[in-house]
Amino acid sequence: MGQMLEQAMASVRNQTHRPLEHVIVDDGSIDDTAERVERFNHRTVDVRLIRIGTNKGAGNAAHVGFSEAKGDYVSFLAADDVMIDPQKTEKQVRTMSKENADWSYFKDVYLGSDESNMTLKRPSYFPPLYPLNGFFEKNPHRRLTALMFRNPINFSSVMIKKECIDKYGQIDPVTRNVDGDADLELRYTALGLNLAVLNGAPIFYRCHPKQTSKNRPLMIRGAEIVRLRLLRTLDETGTLLEHISKSTPFLTAFLSTNRLLVYPSTDKYLCNFILKNKRSLSWILVRAAARARRRVEKLILTSGLNQEELERDLKNALSTTISKDFRKMLLTAQVSD
Repeated sequence: MGQMLEQAMASVRNQTHRPLEHVIVDDGSIDDTAERVERFNHRTVDVRLIRIGTNKGAGNAAHVGFSEAKGDYVSFLAADDVMIDPQKTEKQVRTMSKENADWSYFKDVYLGSDESNMTLKRPSYFPPLYPLNGFFEKNPHRRLTALMFRNPINFSSVMIKKECIDKYGQIDPVTRNVDGDADLELRYTALGLNLAVLNGAPIFYRCHPKQTSKNRPLMIRGAEIVRLRLLRTLDETGTLLEHISKSTPFLTAFLSTNRLLVYPSTDKYLCNFILKNKRSLSWILVRAAARARRRVEKLILTSGLNQEELERDLKNALSTTISKDFRKMLLTAQVSD
């Protein structure tokens, strides 16, 4: 992303908040990324370039950057994205400090091929009903349910307290290039960490052919691993039933909307869990799960996704240190309750 990096660096340099540190992680780039960083005039921003050497994926790069960051608050910015509001960082730090938030994000985002041709996007937890976002933003049980089906959060707008990262975990390198952000947001939501959601669209998300998101089979596979890992951990720690029971109306709506059933293995796990615990749940939800399961079983057969490979990768994801620590936090929270 060397050809796009200077625009991203300039947008960080132009942030009004000070002091400001810019940690740039070079994940084994084969272009002139490092040279562009070294000759860029950062002026009053403290810049550190970390060269990993060999490509290990976006998840690992973000993990390294978060670990190396020294500030009280840490933001992420993809190399092909741009902060178009100079006050983005300032607004976020002020809001998080005022609300004592562990993490935060902005509701909206601009997207397009370049800044002269960008469109405002208003992502929704339950499309096309954007006004319902507040129901999910304010309630971790509902938000967790919604994130199982789709993720409306632009990670380049996210800010996290450094002490939150140190205490509750961060991006897991096992996610490589797919959904490391959603994985983190799901874990933070499951732990009930305090979230602040800000109005506005301070990020320009660049759309281009080289994006990983253009590879739909890869994206679905990665998203499945992230969500199945979370569901299985919640199930095994005895916390999944509470999340489902406290988001019943919305979960029923999600399972009844066929176009939202894009992660068939995840949806099947959810449906099977609901049917297994039907005596503890609403009959309306149980009926929706029974209908949805028939559809997702057909989707699994036509998806071409190798279930044995998926299970193997899931087992590997469940064995990481971050995954094991998250499990311990869930169990500890139960004991405290």
